[in-house]
Amino acid sequence: MDDLASALAPPPQSPPIPGGKSGTYRYYSPLDHRDHVVGYTRLETHPWTVVVDLPEAQFLAPLQRLGSVAWGSVGVVGVMTLVVSILLVRGITRPIRRLTDAAIAVEHGQPFEPADIADVTSGRDEIAHLGRVFSGMVLALRRREERIEHLNLVLRAIRSVNQLITREKDRDRLLQGACDDLIETRGYYNAWIALLDEHRGLVTSAEAGLGEEFLPLVEQLKRGELTACGQRALRQSGVVAIADPPSTCADCPLADKCGGKGAMTVRLEYGGKVYGLMSVSIPADFIADEEEQALFKEVAEDIAFALHGIELEEARKRAEKALQQYAERLRTLRAIDGAILAAWSPEEVAQTALRHIRQLVPCQQANVMMFDREGQEATVLTAHTNGKTRVGTGARLPLEKIGLLEELRQGKVHVEEDVLALAQPSPMTQALQAEGLRSHLAVPLIVRGELIGVLALGAESPGAFAPDHVDIAREVADQIAVGLHQARLRAALEAEEQRLETLVKHLPEGVLLLDGERRILLANPVVESYLLVLTGAAGPSVSRVGNVLTYLADWPLEELVQSTPEGLWRELEVAGPPQRLFGVAAKPVRTETQIEGWVLLIWDVTHEREVERRTQQQERLAAVGQLAGGIAHDFNNLLTTIMLYAQMLLRKPHLPPDMAPSLETIINESRGATQLVQRILDFSRRSIMDTRPVDLISFTEGTVDILRRTLPENIRLFIEMRTGEYIVNADPTRIQQVLMNLAVNARDAMPEGGELRIGLSRVKVRPGEEPPVAEMPAGEWVCLAISDTGTGMSPEVVSHLYEPFFTTKPVGKGTGLGLAQVYGIVQQHDGHIGVETQVGRGTTFRIYLPAQRVVEAEEGLQEEALATPEGEGETILLVEDEEKVREGGQKILESLGYRVLTAADGREALEVYGAEVDLVITDMVMPEMGGRELVRQLRKANPHLKALAITGYALPEDVQELREEGILDIVQKPFEVSTLAEVIRRVLDAG
Repeated sequence: MDDLASALAPPPQSPPIPGGKSGTYRYYSPLDHRDHVVGYTRLETHPWTVVVDLPEAQFLAPLQRLGSVAWGSVGVVGVMTLVVSILLVRGITRPIRRLTDAAIAVEHGQPFEPADIADVTSGRDEIAHLGRVFSGMVLALRRREERIEHLNLVLRAIRSVNQLITREKDRDRLLQGACDDLIETRGYYNAWIALLDEHRGLVTSAEAGLGEEFLPLVEQLKRGELTACGQRALRQSGVVAIADPPSTCADCPLADKCGGKGAMTVRLEYGGKVYGLMSVSIPADFIADEEEQALFKEVAEDIAFALHGIELEEARKRAEKALQQYAERLRTLRAIDGAILAAWSPEEVAQTALRHIRQLVPCQQANVMMFDREGQEATVLTAHTNGKTRVGTGARLPLEKIGLLEELRQGKVHVEEDVLALAQPSPMTQALQAEGLRSHLAVPLIVRGELIGVLALGAESPGAFAPDHVDIAREVADQIAVGLHQARLRAALEAEEQRLETLVKHLPEGVLLLDGERRILLANPVVESYLLVLTGAAGPSVSRVGNVLTYLADWPLEELVQSTPEGLWRELEVAGPPQRLFGVAAKPVRTETQIEGWVLLIWDVTHEREVERRTQQQERLAAVGQLAGGIAHDFNNLLTTIMLYAQMLLRKPHLPPDMAPSLETIINESRGATQLVQRILDFSRRSIMDTRPVDLISFTEGTVDILRRTLPENIRLFIEMRTGEYIVNADPTRIQQVLMNLAVNARDAMPEGGELRIGLSRVKVRPGEEPPVAEMPAGEWVCLAISDTGTGMSPEVVSHLYEPFFTTKPVGKGTGLGLAQVYGIVQQHDGHIGVETQVGRGTTFRIYLPAQRVVEAEEGLQEEALATPEGEGETILLVEDEEKVREGGQKILESLGYRVLTAADGREALEVYGAEVDLVITDMVMPEMGGRELVRQLRKANPHLKALAITGYALPEDVQELREEGILDIVQKPFEVSTLAEVIRRVLDAG
């Protein structure tokens, strides 16, 4: 209509130009860029001017065509066109006729009047104006034809799209088909659709008519960068129409593609949800057409509706699939539940779970691991790799190598989309990479807040585990955790039952469970052996389950269980031989209303009573020994003084003859007293021990040779030795004393003669094994046995056997110190002694000494020197706190040819000591400073100091230890002058 209004505007005034064909006129008028008006031509000299040079019939031809076009139109537009055509025809006829008349007049030579000229001019102007009107009308109608044709093409495209919508249920094919249909009818030059998510990120796209030129826009959309038209379309519901995209959309990669064309963009929206954008390119003349925009928006709404339908269908299918999967999941979980309940071991639980979980979660590797918090290890129970399942692999790995402990403890599921994308892979992920796995899923196994293990799944493709898979894995992991916990509880219960059974079976005491009728419900092996003794039964049937127990020893069972206060026990005695003592404790098994049974605990206290007896005996002996030891020390000092002065008198050259026998008697009696004191010291374990490796074979043979010469002929002596080594660490003198004392006792027990057997054997006591003598530890022992066939001893005598001064011999026949001395010597050698005796059958003593593994051992005692060695004027420092002993010792040493210095204690000795001293003889126990400390102090000044000790006490140190500290030898009080002289000479002559 704008073109038609322009054509009807008043024409500008232009002067006529003479010339033209016969019967025509020419009139020049600007056409305002209207190039295609029917019947007009363009002059080269006036490029923007048209010439009217037509007959009337030819001039009216366009009007006839205009009428045809008008009648071809329909509706309101066709009626308006017809009316305007009639008015134009009537308006143009009159001025053309005037011009024609003027032309005829000129042709016949008729002159013009001024009025005629004005009339012709007016006609000319009207014709020019009508020409413009005709031109505008023709142009408008042609554009209307083009618009109608374009709208028909668009409608055909919309129809194709709607047909596509009804049959296509695939989203991507729908979008691509819609783009293809929109340009197929050539209603649009090109078209593209982009689906966006809620964050305006690109989901998918389709295009038609663009080809590779569309790719830059796709990349831009992937980055979340929308074009200007796209941003406007998302903000408004209407169509965004752009007439000149190159100048308006500089940021759009398709702007140049739309040069000379217009573009329309609209959002795809249905039900308040925006699915994305759709854009097309059309002729620029139609860009502002409201009907054009309405049709474009309509097709966008149809596509959005189709997307909504597809979305609903997909949702329905997803829901249906999810329902099916959920049903399958429930079936699988129920199967796992049943299988786990039927499984008894953790390995079975893990195997069952892995077999079923592979049906729901795609994976190429799966394993179940249990954690050991104390051992800080993870144990693989079951592993599945590429279709193969290994049960109970036993593979262990440190917990720190798993790398997810803290996350798993918090109950979090760890999902690794792609282990190859990790910048710093852990040892576990490195192992996954080595096995060709890309995805990893780790689900914690938690029971009561405690992390007990992990379910690990692996897949060869990245991103293999969807959220549904994670949910399934979590549910299965919960079931596995419960199953493992139950299996662990069952295993613990079974282990507890096994431990309880083992405990009852291996208890050192007997356990007996009775019901209310006193029937046996449970009896362990120990009580079975005890019942044989307590009931006097002949076979094991007495302890058989179901048997009724009526009595134990001399006690009726009913009285025993009823009369014994709870928490206390009774001691039952079974007469021998041998005598046996048993402790019995009874505890009722109660319910809320009654006693349903009894538990009896029975143990053998025979050995315990024997140990108590021995302990009491040892304590008694220790008390006596302590007293005897103290007395012996004082006796030693007195005897030392007596013997020194007696021997000193014997050494005088002018001794009266009648005095010598008296002095010899004094000395001999003192020696007897010395032996008695030595026995007391041996019993009190205070003798000085000079231990060394001793081979008891040669040593015993030597002692036996002595015994053969001293024992009566009516006593036959036998040696019984098994093959082997019999080396002990002992003091030969003391061991010889043991053999002599026992041999003398055996002789006295066989006044009519008999047999005396001395034997050697090795005994090995293993840990937990009952030793032959109470309190004897495990180890290798050498057993020295002395047996006789004498009168034997009663139990009463045995109970006092080792007490000092206890004897069964007549008065004057024994001191009662022989066996006490033997006991003390054995104890001092860390040994044990046992006795087996029966009245009228004889006695056997067995001495157990710790076995040694030494190749070279002492074979016997050294022979004593025959002559008393003299001194050569050496200086001796004598340190002794007893004045009488010190004075006597000084005189004896001087009589032997030594120069003597004396000191009363260690401190005084430090003051007296000088460089001229060749030997220090010191008592060991003195006030102020003892002998050992004195030697230490003197050796600081003189590392080459020579010293020997004299003492009446037993020393806590071994002789070898004292020698290492500089005390070269020890002389026991009281001593012979010859013994002292020999030791002094040996020490002085030593290098």
